[in-house]
Amino acid sequence: MNERGQWDEEILNDLFEEADVRRIVATPIATHLPDSWRWVGDIRGAYSVKHGYKILTADYALHTPGEFVVWEKIWGLQVPPKVRNLIWRCTRGILPVRENLKSKSVWIGDRYPLCGQHVETAEHLLGDCWIARQIWKKDDVLQGASIQAFIETVLSSSCGERVVHMAAVFWMLWTMRNDRVWRNKMWGIAVIHNHILGLISTWNDAYKLAASRACMADVCVIWEPPPWHWLKCNVDAAILADNVGFGATIRDHGGRFVAAKNGRLVCNWDPLMAEACAVKEALFWLRDSIVKQCLLIASESSQEISESSPLGTLLFAMSRDQRIE
Repeated sequence: MNERGQWDEEILNDLFEEADVRRIVATPIATHLPDSWRWVGDIRGAYSVKHGYKILTADYALHTPGEFVVWEKIWGLQVPPKVRNLIWRCTRGILPVRENLKSKSVWIGDRYPLCGQHVETAEHLLGDCWIARQIWKKDDVLQGASIQAFIETVLSSSCGERVVHMAAVFWMLWTMRNDRVWRNKMWGIAVIHNHILGLISTWNDAYKLAASRACMADVCVIWEPPPWHWLKCNVDAAILADNVGFGATIRDHGGRFVAAKNGRLVCNWDPLMAEACAVKEALFWLRDSIVKQCLLIASESSQEISESSPLGTLLFAMSRDQRIE
């Protein structure tokens, strides 16, 4: 720009092509603001590699016909990470079958080791081989499509059972192929069917349990005070890197702090065992050192306390994680 805050077209013509000069000159100038770098699309105007990558990949997906676009669904599958990785490798075309290895100058033959009749590609291994057809119980599961197109079609469907079944079949076919190559072991079709059913059942049970635990963790827990002249003791355990610890806190009906105790536990690193030992330690603590002190504090703060009153009997409501009274 020149001293008047306008584009210097003479310098622009020396540096840029004519088409670019027209674009530059058409860019408005705010003379009341200093020059600064700014990345369009970010609320702070700052460039990041992550944001640049998102823009590039989004543009690539929009302008490349047939490009695989459901990557997030692969990583969201309710199957083990190693199975997701297998599906990702199939989608990227980097599954180490013989044809892919040949393209990397690794020659180990071109025949599929299970049937010995065709070249070993991901399509033949996972869909076209007569063994794969018996496992799928279909003659033409791919219907002439590539393995990437087949995976995208299955992932785009709303049937979760179909997706999990595809993952189980892929995993068993790949396992069977590797056992044949490295251990010279051949699987029976009936055995493979049983393994597939077992995998589907195990994965469904495991991820349903994980989902239920996540829902329980998301529940908002609010501490509730005990009744009048009662005390509440909350106990919890923690499994740390090198030991197991516990903590206990006593509060009265007004939510006021009365006493607390913490320490280490001698037990196995099992959550259920740690919780049980934490409750045991809290009960010993209450019995040995706190009961008399609490009675003394309570008797000094109230003039009408008898042995038959709640404070007289000192009923401690033990709760785990401030939920179960």
